[in-house]
Formats: sequence, C-alpha cells, structure tokens
Amino acid sequence: MVSGYPREPQVPAQDAGAGQEDEWRNVRVMLNCISGMVEKTQSAISILQQRQADVVNIRATEDLVAEFQTKASNAIMEVKQAALEDIRQAEAQNNKKINDTQSNSKEESCWNCGRPATETCSGCSLARYCGPFLPA
Repeated sequence: MVSGYPREPQVPAQDAGAGQEDEWRNVRVMLNCISGMVEKTQSAISILQQRQADVVNIRATEDLVAEFQTKASNAIMEVKQAALEDIRQAEAQNNKKINDTQSNSKEESCWNCGRPATETCSGCSLARYCGPFLPA
C-alpha cells in the first residue's frame, strides 16, 4: 500500500475472486505493454547502431575519396610538368633545326637574291651567289 492513497474498499469474498482475475488481467496487459516497449526500444537501439556504423563508413569513404583526389591531383601535376618539359625540349629542338636550316640555307643560297647558290666569291670564299658575280 502506498502512503497518501486511500485504502481500497474491502470486497466480499465472492467478489474477491473476480477482482483478483481483473488484477491479473491488468498485470498481463501491463506486462505486454512493457514487453512491447522493450522490443521497440531494442529496435530503436539497433537502428541507431546501424546509423552510427553508416556514419563511420561514410567518414572512412570520404577520407578515401579525399586521399584519392590528392593523389590524382599530384599525378595530374606531374603529367603537366612532364608535358611542359617535353614541349620545351621540342621547341628547343625545333629552334635548333630552324637555326641550322637558316645557317645552311644562307650558305647554300645566293646572298643577293636568296636563290640556290652555285658560285662562291673568289675573294673571301664565303659569299655564295647564284651566278658569276660580276662587279658593276
């Protein structure tokens, strides 16, 4: 009996059996309710644990993606630098060929008109002309 609550009225003996059945029925209903709440609580805990595991997996995945992006960016920069170096080397070779060609063509072309040279200056032996050089 709880203090502060009035006493329950005394039930005659014949009604006591029916009252006890009602109490047992009420106890069963309360136990079923408590059992249902326990099952719902266990289900909620399972859902929360699954979500927590999902969050951990998402974070791990995000970390892997970030690491992959960093490595990919570094690889792209290396490829760009290698390509730029290749371009510089190709330009240097091209410029060398152009200079060599220009040097060779100066030596093999007429210094007056640029046509193919067939004659060399008899004085300096350097200047090239397309025909015999006749001073005017």
